[in-house]
Amino acid sequence: MGICIDSLCPLKKPVEPYDCPAQYSGRIYTVANKNRLTFVTRRANDYHNDYFVCNNGLCVDFEKVCNAWDNCGDGSDELECTNSFHCKDKQGIIPLSKKCDNNPDCGDMSDECNSDCSKEIINQTFLKGAAWFIGLTAILSNAVVLFENGTGIRQCKSSDTLTNKLLVNLIGLGDFLVGVYLVGIAAADSVFLGKDYCRKRFQWLTSWYCSCLGVINTFGSLVSLFSLTTLSSVRAFKIRRGIIPQDEDMGGKKILSVASLVFSLIISAATIASITLFPVFEDYFVNGLVYDNSIKIFHGNMIGKQTHLQVIQSYYGRSKDKTLRWRLIENLVRSMFSEDYGNLDGKIARVDFYGNDGVCLFKYFVTREDPQWVFTVVNLVISIVCFTIVAAAYIHINLSTHKSSKPLTREAGPTAKTVNKRNRRLQQK
Repeated sequence: MGICIDSLCPLKKPVEPYDCPAQYSGRIYTVANKNRLTFVTRRANDYHNDYFVCNNGLCVDFEKVCNAWDNCGDGSDELECTNSFHCKDKQGIIPLSKKCDNNPDCGDMSDECNSDCSKEIINQTFLKGAAWFIGLTAILSNAVVLFENGTGIRQCKSSDTLTNKLLVNLIGLGDFLVGVYLVGIAAADSVFLGKDYCRKRFQWLTSWYCSCLGVINTFGSLVSLFSLTTLSSVRAFKIRRGIIPQDEDMGGKKILSVASLVFSLIISAATIASITLFPVFEDYFVNGLVYDNSIKIFHGNMIGKQTHLQVIQSYYGRSKDKTLRWRLIENLVRSMFSEDYGNLDGKIARVDFYGNDGVCLFKYFVTREDPQWVFTVVNLVISIVCFTIVAAAYIHINLSTHKSSKPLTREAGPTAKTVNKRNRRLQQK
């Protein structure tokens, strides 16, 4: 009939004269290909027999074959199709375009968790090795820094030296924690989840382990950044004022001022890293809810607030154009199911700020639709400001040392060589 040009034809079983006996009562029997009997039906001014004979004896129109819907009742009208994907649990048929689109459409997630597109937390072997190597190296090397600087704190004889030691220790602590994060992610990828990550993705993204790793990494990065910025500023200020650290009477006030500085840096970094998990701010940092596969009404990927509001509006007939808190949304969803259906405890989980991706990082890539976009933009601005301060401070330090030593390096000689060597050491440091 010219219907299946350049494609696999699902009409493999010929239409016999007595197929589909309860259908097409106005059938007309005729001979096909001069060697067998079949039937046709009249449509307008023409006759057709483009019917698909199901394995269960029913017939469906050819236009309903390969439409990603079980029209036969036994799925036989979709078996030979190349434009659809059959879920492994045989509970669904989806268009081929929805396979490997990072949004589970099958109840068993077989459209995403298969040999063609299944993902792990870290997909490349090189990156897996890099996470282990860099993470372990960061832990070991910064542990040495913390030990050496920590043991030397008691020997500090000036507030400048104490400030320098403590800030270097904070930088080492921050980088140590980033190493802990990398090893934690590498362990989850290689040891705990591995190939099962695809099926357990939502359990992972909503887990306390993922959130803790996100907080550790963000706190480590920020405390290191803030400490480096402060250290750079202090050094630039001392160079500008021409102050050389000298032994002094380390009174309680000076120790308290240094401790307050260090404490404020730690508190600032810890607040930014953990504020996203505070229940009082859930409406700014919760990205959506995920449901157990048994909750078919919200089946699939993470469900955002807008979709919930549409369903709640349709079910309750109210709350139109209202912004509901996540806690109230959860209660309303629970009320949609009768007691006979079962308790929904353990079947609903929140995707928080660090659950936006498998590596549990700070959510830097946001759009205006994300409730946390202002928070993210502010943090990016803070990082840029810190970078600018650090860059400006060390440029100033190098220019100042070069300018102050210019009279001593005008003429070649031992003094000029010594000064140039000292400047190079300072610049390298």
